[in-house]
Amino acid sequence: MRNCEQARDLYIKGSSISGIASELDVSLQTVYSWRKSDEGTEKDWDKAKRVYLMSPVELSGIFMDSVKKMILEISEDPMKLADPKYADAITKCIAAMKKIDPMYNYMGASLDLMRVIDQYLKKTDTELAKRMQSHWPGIKEEMERFATRDGLF
Repeated sequence: MRNCEQARDLYIKGSSISGIASELDVSLQTVYSWRKSDEGTEKDWDKAKRVYLMSPVELSGIFMDSVKKMILEISEDPMKLADPKYADAITKCIAAMKKIDPMYNYMGASLDLMRVIDQYLKKTDTELAKRMQSHWPGIKEEMERFATRDGLF
């Protein structure tokens, strides 16, 4: 690995510029120069460091946004699902999402359960189903609070 690449890797993982210069036995100016030369490119040190330091929740948020964009594209052009690569990509994204953030699994299962209960009530007790409609959002918020506050996630 070239010194410049080693310096970038050390920087991304939290080393200071002076620490990098000392470890690689180069001047501070050299390290600053390497960092500056990659600025605004795909190798941008600061961008890479921000991504490296992201929490799983931040990563899952970004990932979920991209999945939502894909789903929006499908809703605008359902024929995209005719392309197996597109459908497979969505499936893989959702599977990856579940691995990144266990709360996604918990909330997904909980929301599925809420839907089943709602469907059941619509079949068996329409009056109660109507009354419950205003409560589902509050129940969802309480589940989220429980999952984070009580140490579940």
